[in-house]
Amino acid sequence: MLHVAETLGLGPLPPESIPPSVMAELLIAELPAERTDAAAAQRAHRASARWEEKFETIATWFEAGEAVEGLLRPLKTRKRRIEAVLTQLLPARRLFWAERCAWIATTLKEAATEGDNLWSEFALVARDLDSAKPLDTIPLARRIAAATVEAFEEP
Repeated sequence: MLHVAETLGLGPLPPESIPPSVMAELLIAELPAERTDAAAAQRAHRASARWEEKFETIATWFEAGEAVEGLLRPLKTRKRRIEAVLTQLLPARRLFWAERCAWIATTLKEAATEGDNLWSEFALVARDLDSAKPLDTIPLARRIAAATVEAFEEP
C-alpha cells in the first residue's frame, strides 16, 4: 500500500479520525443486545471502579495544568472541587477520555480470550462518555474528577 501511494505521488495520507462513540459502536456491533443495552452499560460502569486494580495506568487519569489550578484554587472543600471538575472542566474533555477508553477497548479486544468481556466494558463506557449522559452519573468521570482534586491537593 505504501509503495502504491509513493508511486502515485499521493503525498502524506493522514489517518481518518473516528469519534470514540463510533469506534465503540463498531467494537460492540456484533454483540447481542443484552451485552450492549442500558443494563449492560450500568454493569460496565460499576465494573469501571475495579479497572485501576487491573491497569495501573488508570491511576494516572486526572487533569492537571493552569486550568485546573485556576478552577480549584478558590474552592476550599474537596466536595466543591470535585463538583467543579465534573461540571466545569470535564465536559470539554469528554472526547479525550472517551478516546482513551475506546482505544483501550480496541487493544483489549485484540488480545481477548474467549469469555473475556473487559474490552466491551471499556467500549460501553467510551460510548457513554462521548454522549449527552450526565457526567455525574458516570463513575469513571467521578473517579477522574476525584483524582484531579487529589493531584491538585498533593504538596
